[in-house]
Amino acid sequence: MPLTAHLDELRKRIVYALLIVIGLATIAYIFKEPLFSLMLQPYQKALGIQVAWSEIGGLEAKINAALQFSTCGSEACFTDAERETIARSVKLLIQMTTGLIFTHPIEAFWTFIKFSLYLGLLAGMPFVLLQIWKFVVPALYQTERSFVFSFLSLGSLLFYAGSAFSYLLILPIGLQFLVGVGQGVLTPMFAVGNYISFVMLMMLVFGLSFELPLLMFLVVKMGLVKRQTLIKNWRYVIAGSFIVGGILTPPDPVSQFLLAGAFIVLYVIGLFVTLFAEPKVTVERAEAVLKE
Repeated sequence: MPLTAHLDELRKRIVYALLIVIGLATIAYIFKEPLFSLMLQPYQKALGIQVAWSEIGGLEAKINAALQFSTCGSEACFTDAERETIARSVKLLIQMTTGLIFTHPIEAFWTFIKFSLYLGLLAGMPFVLLQIWKFVVPALYQTERSFVFSFLSLGSLLFYAGSAFSYLLILPIGLQFLVGVGQGVLTPMFAVGNYISFVMLMMLVFGLSFELPLLMFLVVKMGLVKRQTLIKNWRYVIAGSFIVGGILTPPDPVSQFLLAGAFIVLYVIGLFVTLFAEPKVTVERAEAVLKE
């Protein structure tokens, strides 16, 4: 195919991927509130907050009822207006300590849009991988095209495993470290836009990093890189893992070492997987090598 035909095919695959991501992002925007509550859990764990987000709505009524029975001697301590003001103030204080803030009138709106697009990309990753495969498959032999199901299923599984690893382990540890740095001097009150960008970036980075063994298998299978070359350059991989970990993670050693360690472990797994990717030496090829 000429270069223009390759570019047309690439554009078509990108358009298909964007359409499915935008469609899933629209669905995510409809259910943005419960999904957003899930993204708050690493932040709440880092601060040691025990109050569930779903309980905050009822706190105002509970506080108001408790104040109504408060008495000073023979008379009530608070009027109806005072009880309502105190209840709303306490509710607002709890919301500020368990949730996030926004510092611009349209920040909350754009944050939900961005959050929905992130979720659309996460949910639509199998379809995105399918479009990548359809773009690459014309360059493969017929026997290599049979890997499409394995590529999609294993690629999706690795991506979601990396995202879950980041959400369940990396984010709580990293946020706890970062919040603890300023405690006692500063009050942690994260802007919602910055927090969501940070969380979703970490999930995407770890999700994509877990694709490393599959990528190594494909490049060896297609003959782009030899397995011996991957083994020979292990020192550069270790150094590059820590460099990438320092760039893509927050400026704390825990997250950096966890990402670097994940890269190294995945690289070792990839070296093992490439054992099954190298083409087998045929009898004719072996005889030719012996004659030479």
